[in-house]
Amino acid sequence: MESYIGIICIPDVSAKAFKVLLKYIYMEDFEIEKNIAEELFKLCHKYMLKNLKKDCEKVLIRNIKKENAFNYAMLAEKYESGELQKACLYFIAKNMGYSNPQGFIEFGPRTLIELIQQKKMKKK
Repeated sequence: MESYIGIICIPDVSAKAFKVLLKYIYMEDFEIEKNIAEELFKLCHKYMLKNLKKDCEKVLIRNIKKENAFNYAMLAEKYESGELQKACLYFIAKNMGYSNPQGFIEFGPRTLIELIQQKKMKKK
């Protein structure tokens, strides 16, 4: 017979992010802090919570900076987030150009094409 310890282990998420997820599901009274938005975004993709994922996406978009633009763009590509990807690529094209070639190494072909298109639109 198994013993009951009352603990559920969810290894791929922090307690803070999971608490926000539970508040969203059960109470719809939640706040997404920018320090957990990325983690929560991934979690929402995993559990197919589209509306919460959109809310996380908005937080990430508001917080795009030179330090995280490439990371967020790769995150958007991996987790199929068109709005975040567009915002990141626009930010990169406008603010960073091609000055950081290391950031492009991880991009897939579709993201690189989108970035080139953003760059062309910026020139017009």
